[in-house]
Amino acid sequence: EVLVTLWSSDVVDFELSMEGGWRPANVILIVCDTLRLDAALLEDTPNLNRILDGGVGFPNAFSHAPMTLPSHTAMFSSRLPHHSGVVNNGMRVPGHVKLLAEWMEEVGYSSHAVASIGTLWSSRVGVSLDRGFRTFEYGSLGVTPGFETTSILARRMDEIGAKSPFFLFAHFADPH
Repeated sequence: EVLVTLWSSDVVDFELSMEGGWRPANVILIVCDTLRLDAALLEDTPNLNRILDGGVGFPNAFSHAPMTLPSHTAMFSSRLPHHSGVVNNGMRVPGHVKLLAEWMEEVGYSSHAVASIGTLWSSRVGVSLDRGFRTFEYGSLGVTPGFETTSILARRMDEIGAKSPFFLFAHFADPH
């Protein structure tokens, strides 16, 4: 199991504590489900380009499964679908599979999610990818349109405010 923690500071001194100069970086993970980068026509997406200019892009990333829940479970657990046991949508994420939000909470992050597709949540709390998030929000439909997801996301960001550090997962399913 691997945990990556991002830190930002003007001074590189590993003796500094969080209170003494280090500030954990806020982490925002945006997923546009089923959207390939080469299909996004980046010259026509100035807002996406601005996000990429100020963040970290992963141009060689790929999905470990052709379905939403298994691929996101792999992304959030660093385990291939056959290792996590989640190989299809609608499956329960086993409790022994530690998820990214749980790791982030353990190291002091406030974890929040806004998801736009029903395969990422369950009717029962804590048996899917919602585990570990302080808030896990979604719209009223099985597939929430982007404008509604964006509205929920904006409200959540306002509530998070300047509290630091935070991890925010934003999921959009519109390309479906």
